Amino acid sequence: QSALGDATKARMPCPFAPLVDVAAQIFAGAAGLSIMIIWRKWSHSVTYFFRKRILGQPPALAAIELGGTTCRAAISRGDPKFLNPKAIPDTDRYEIKTTDPDSTLSELVRWLSTKGPFDGLGIASFGPIDVSRHSRKWGTILTTPKTQWIQHDVASHFKQFNVPIGLDTDVNAPALAELVHGQHGNIHSAAYITVGTGVGVGVVVNDSPVHGLLHPEGGHFLVVPHPDDKYPGGCRFHKHCVEGMVGSNALAERKGIDVHQLPSVPDDDPIWDFTAYYLAQLCCAIICLTSTEVIVLSGGVMLRSSLFPKIRVQLKALLNDYLDVPRLKGSLDDVVVSSRFGNDAGLVGALQLASASLSL
Repeated sequence: QSALGDATKARMPCPFAPLVDVAAQIFAGAAGLSIMIIWRKWSHSVTYFFRKRILGQPPALAAIELGGTTCRAAISRGDPKFLNPKAIPDTDRYEIKTTDPDSTLSELVRWLSTKGPFDGLGIASFGPIDVSRHSRKWGTILTTPKTQWIQHDVASHFKQFNVPIGLDTDVNAPALAELVHGQHGNIHSAAYITVGTGVGVGVVVNDSPVHGLLHPEGGHFLVVPHPDDKYPGGCRFHKHCVEGMVGSNALAERKGIDVHQLPSVPDDDPIWDFTAYYLAQLCCAIICLTSTEVIVLSGGVMLRSSLFPKIRVQLKALLNDYLDVPRLKGSLDDVVVSSRFGNDAGLVGALQLASASLSL
């Protein structure tokens, strides 16, 4: 009986066996999930290391430039094309009209998905946009005049690529590109001003874009009206801020013409003197507040090259030799300049953000 009892006990199932099986399944599932999470987090680094260190391939960078009218994307495979966007073949560039956020961003994601793997992504976006990586709303458009985009999370659309993302404004990004690649000499600070429908200002100081409460909104800097200028200002927030005085809509309203007719206004028209006067005030404020070494002006209004010497003359008068530094001596030709990247400054800025993201 004793032997029979021992055999019966041996055949009896362990009461804890089901729990052990469940625990084993949970452990296996958790281990598998952990492996997936770790691989998802580090697969980019492994792939990037293999392609760069083992195969000797330069990084592939993706750029997104979100504008109020159009959005553009590009893939740059190696530094030479990075520094010269015009060398990027048409097949690696894409442009669409800006519509609602879901349609626009989904189309950009679709296009990027067809271009093969890339190592980093840079997004240069119109704003205001939350650029703080410590914020829950990082990458979210804020109080833009484009009402459909308000509170839309731009960055979330691109996280599916599982690559580092660098994100900044469409003026901070070009300012960074001008600092690094603009051939302005040994400088560590730069400002980028775009003058079109609106006025945007990007600032880089000590080699880093300026962030704080948000990002620079220098286009809404209030200016002192010119004694002969009777225009009250066109900004719905601040009336006579820079944007309200020299934005293309304000300039067209002054003349009683359509915006598209502005190029036909002659260079000797007084509105261009007023425009230079207000932009010089903005440049003066930027220099005095941030000690910026170069200011790059771009945008549709600045296609009128005759504005550059007018701005330099007005800025020289405003500074009045107060800042006794060599760079501000002379005609300021190397202080107030145009961009060597032309209309591609935003794309170059986005590519620079992508490059910088590889070290995040």
